[in-house]
Amino acid sequence: MIFCTNDAFQIAVNGEHFCSFYYRLPLEDITALEVNGTIEDIRIRQLNLFVYPDPNICRPSRTLVLTTEEPLVDFLDVPMTVDIGSKFRVGACLFIAGRLKLLPHSFYVNLQKGKAIYPHPVIPLHLNPRFLYGTSAPYVVMNCWNNGVWSHEERHQGHLSWMPGRDFLLTIRCEHERYTIWLGNKMIGEFKHRLQSSIADTLRISGDVVLYQLSMSYA
Repeated sequence: MIFCTNDAFQIAVNGEHFCSFYYRLPLEDITALEVNGTIEDIRIRQLNLFVYPDPNICRPSRTLVLTTEEPLVDFLDVPMTVDIGSKFRVGACLFIAGRLKLLPHSFYVNLQKGKAIYPHPVIPLHLNPRFLYGTSAPYVVMNCWNNGVWSHEERHQGHLSWMPGRDFLLTIRCEHERYTIWLGNKMIGEFKHRLQSSIADTLRISGDVVLYQLSMSYA
């Protein structure tokens, strides 16, 4: 599925979002479609859609659901989208175990409402560690998306024990007034609630990480 937004092609494979490609030429210059290679039985439809990826066109082959009963250890290919099986309320802890790729640029973790890429989902927490920005040390950007725009971003800097190719355990804790973010046993930042945390029903992770396990608990 190739979906055209205001600024980019959004590309889904078997009902799951795969990547984005920002326009380099005007859309109105497109006059033809070429399909080439070792494939057969090619069928093409052109539709006007209002949701992307649209599950009515092609449902994903599997749905991952994260609950407190059992961690997820399979099918954790990035980018990935996971249903949160219960409300992400005060007392919830999300644990993300993985490793950074050898030449990491960045990755992000979204606690968001809904799976759609378009229209843009409401995001109570956007967590975005960044690594290769000039000669600066790694830092973490936190933000939220609501009413069609990003809010004011917060940057948390200082010594962060992110190492390329090394394993990590990232923990997001939902507290009464804020989220706290932990790397191992060290708190590396906090983000005060701007939206109700309980509206988040989806976890999305993308970027330069390999995931081993996702788990969740409630205090």
